[in-house]
Amino acid sequence: MSFLLFLSFTILAQKSPVFNPADGAIHGYDPVAYFKDSKPVKGDKKYSFTWNTATWYFANEKNLEAFRTDPGKYAPQYGGYCAYGLAGGHKAPTDPQAWLIADGKL
Repeated sequence: MSFLLFLSFTILAQKSPVFNPADGAIHGYDPVAYFKDSKPVKGDKKYSFTWNTATWYFANEKNLEAFRTDPGKYAPQYGGYCAYGLAGGHKAPTDPQAWLIADGKL
């Protein structure tokens, strides 16, 4: 049963332009916080925004508004999928604790 659930999750993840599990894009972490706090910060469901087929969560209203104004600046590259997996030709889940900002991109 768990294999079928994993297989279903993998198939659904492959179709979405943004890695968007049940807990939200970046597993519910605030994309703006990576830039402003230099660390992963879990978002709060009361500060949510739907963009590019995914639900994004933010730690506060200020971060929500920053993202709403310029989502391309804060959204992770490759739709939040694992860069290593994409290099191998497939969309793979990501870990919000494994991150880097390079050339102004998450």
